[in-house]
Amino acid sequence: MTIEYTYSLAILFALITAGVDALLVLLHQPIRHSSRVGLRAGIALGYLMWLAMLAGQLQWLHLVNVVGGSAVASAAFRGWMNLLREKPLAYISTSNATDRWWMRRARTLGLADEKGGHLAYLVEYSVALLCALVASHLQ
Repeated sequence: MTIEYTYSLAILFALITAGVDALLVLLHQPIRHSSRVGLRAGIALGYLMWLAMLAGQLQWLHLVNVVGGSAVASAAFRGWMNLLREKPLAYISTSNATDRWWMRRARTLGLADEKGGHLAYLVEYSVALLCALVASHLQ
């Protein structure tokens, strides 16, 4: 399974889940962030097991695929959710723990809280790029 395939699936999944969450926000329904994170982690683990099953064993390439795919999915989710909600692309909110974590990282670096979204994109896409480079050597 190529990293491109993994990234494509990750982006598709992110677009669908961001659309659902944006609809929930529009309808003023609560979003259970912890259950959403658990769902995403479960899907990543299931995908890892599926890759291992197809290959007959777990390989480093599978782990690299899942880590890179998770990074791409996170960035795509945030971007699409923000676009659907007509927010700035790098907008992050104090309403969930993940965004607050990025705000704290930004503060640690001497940046304003709202720069946490930029920092998140920088890290996520850097991880995705690094994983793609590693995957190209492992294939």
